[in-house]
Amino acid sequence: MKRLALFVALMLAAASWGVPVLGAGDVTPATSKVNGCTVKMVNIKPGLVVKPVLANNRTGQTANLQDMAKSAGALAAVNGTFFCAYTPEDPVSWGTIMIDGVMERVGASGGALGITDDGRVKVARLRTTIKGGLNGSEQWPNNWSAWDVNLNSQNPDSVVIFTPKFGQKMVSPTGTTITVRQGVVKSIQKGTVPIPADGYVIGFGPGSAEYAARFSVGDTVQVHYEFRDHEGNLLDWSDVRHIIQAGPLLVQNGQNVLNTEADRINEPKFQNRGSWSFVGCRDNDSMVIGTVSGGNMKQMAETLTKAGLKHAIGLDGGASVGLYCQDKLLIKPGRKLSNCLAVVKPADTVPRAADYKDAMVTQKMPAVNSDNTGGTAPAEEPGPVPGSGTGNEVNEPEQPGKSLPKLTDINSHWAQKTIEELVATGAISGYPDGTFKPNRTVTRAEFATILVKAWKLESDNGKVFSDTSQHWAKDSIAVAAAHGIVNGYSDSTFGPNDNITREQMALMIARAAKLDEVAAGKPFVDSMKISTWARDAAAATSKDGIITGYPDSTFRPQANTTRAEAATVIVRALKSAE
Repeated sequence: MKRLALFVALMLAAASWGVPVLGAGDVTPATSKVNGCTVKMVNIKPGLVVKPVLANNRTGQTANLQDMAKSAGALAAVNGTFFCAYTPEDPVSWGTIMIDGVMERVGASGGALGITDDGRVKVARLRTTIKGGLNGSEQWPNNWSAWDVNLNSQNPDSVVIFTPKFGQKMVSPTGTTITVRQGVVKSIQKGTVPIPADGYVIGFGPGSAEYAARFSVGDTVQVHYEFRDHEGNLLDWSDVRHIIQAGPLLVQNGQNVLNTEADRINEPKFQNRGSWSFVGCRDNDSMVIGTVSGGNMKQMAETLTKAGLKHAIGLDGGASVGLYCQDKLLIKPGRKLSNCLAVVKPADTVPRAADYKDAMVTQKMPAVNSDNTGGTAPAEEPGPVPGSGTGNEVNEPEQPGKSLPKLTDINSHWAQKTIEELVATGAISGYPDGTFKPNRTVTRAEFATILVKAWKLESDNGKVFSDTSQHWAKDSIAVAAAHGIVNGYSDSTFGPNDNITREQMALMIARAAKLDEVAAGKPFVDSMKISTWARDAAAATSKDGIITGYPDSTFRPQANTTRAEAATVIVRALKSAE
C-alpha cells in the first residue's frame, strides 16, 4: 500500500507540471504557482522538434502567433525574440535566428539556445561572427566578413548578407551588390538587385569597397559562422540545427545565471513585475516552453531554477507574450509578432543547410590560430602583428624617429583625416602591409589599449581579470581599470576578445575624457535600446559631438565598432578636452 501511495503521489506531482507520463499527449500544458509567480508550461515529448518560425516565412514582417503556428503545423508555440515592435515598417528581430542550419538573422546580445540534429540543447551568451572566403581560401586577400544577415544598414562600412527569407525592400547597403547562386558569383553591380531563390546577395556599403573589390564573377564563395561565448571562448556549435537568441540567459546546468550586463540586455522593464516567456529543457533534454507572470526578470530566473529546469533563456515579454497549444491560444499576445518557437513533428525531408547544393552556410568549424585566451588571428592579417605575437593586438606605433607610413587603403575614406591624426599620435598604427583596415571591428581589449595610449595613462595598481591574466592586453586593461575607464562584465570577467559595442565605446570614451553628466544629449530614434548603464555616456558624448550617430538618427547601441569609428571618436574626444 505504501508503494502504491508513493507511486500515485509521484504521478500526481508529475501531472501537476504536465510532465509527460504513460498515455500523455505529445505536448502537455499545465499551470502551477512557483516562487509567488504563475507558470504556464508546455512540456514537450522527446523526439519532437522545436524550431524558430518567421512571420510569413520572412524576416522583418509580423503575423499573429496562431497563424505562424498553424502555418508550421505546430502542436505548440511560444513567442520568440525581441523585435522592433514600435516601428511597424521595420519590425526586425534583434537576436540570432538559425532555421535548419541556415542563418536568417545575427544578433550580438542575449542568451541563445541551440538545438542539435539529435535534439540536444546547448545554451550560451552567444556572440556570432560571419566570415567568408573565395575560391576555397580564407587567407588574405581572399578573406572577407559580414556584419549581419537580412538587415537594411545605413552604416557606410557595413556588409550584409541577404537571403531569400529577407521580407523587406532592400535599401542598403547597396554601394556594391554581389549576387551568389549555388556558391558562385554571378553578378557584381551597384544598387538593389533581386535575391535569387537558390542563393543570396551580399550588400557592401561604400566604405567597404576594399572587400567588394576582392570578388570577381565566377569566384566560388564560402561563408561560415563562428560562435563564441561572451568571454571570447570558441564554441563548438557545429552540430546545431536551430538557434534562437533573445532575452537573458536564465538557467544553465541547473543554476540561476541571470546577468543582464554580460548579456548586454539590461532593459529597465526587466525590473518591473509583468509577464515573460521562456524556452528551456530538463536534465534529459526534454524541452519546455512557457510563460511566467507576476514577477520581474530576477524572479523569473529564480522560478525556473526552482521548477527544476536544466537550461532556460528568456524570450520577449509584455504585449508580445503568447502561448499556443493543441489548436488553442492559452495566452493571446497583444500584438503581431516577428517570429515564434514552434513544436513540430520531425520531417525527414528537411535537409540541413550543408546538404543543399547551393548552401550559403557550412557549419564546419574553421581551423583557427588561437592564443592562450581563445582569441584568433584576424582573418585580414597577411602576417603576424608586431607585439606579443598572438595576432589579436592593436599594432605597436611606429618607432620614434621613423616617418609615418602612407596607409594604402584609406584614401577617400570618410574617416581618412581622423585616422591619420590618431596614427600620428602613436595610439594606433597601420599593418605591416601598409593598410589600416578601417572597416575591421575592434575588440574590447584593443579599444582599451588605444585609449590608454591616446591619453598616455599609467598605473601600477590596475585590476587583472581572470580572463585577462594571460592576455596580450593585460597591462593596458589593468591601467584602464585603474583609471576607472573599464569595470568588466563582472568582478572576474572582462571579455577582452568580444567586439566592442557602440554603447560600450561611449561609456569608455566618456570616462577617459572625463565628460560631465548631462540631462539629455542628441535625441536618437532608438534611444530606448541604449542600456541604462550607457545612457548618460551616450548623452554626454552626443552633446559634445563626439558620437553623432547615423544619418537616420539612430545610435545603434549594440552594433559593433570599426577601427575607423574608433579613431574618429577618440580624436574628437581628445580635441574636446583641449
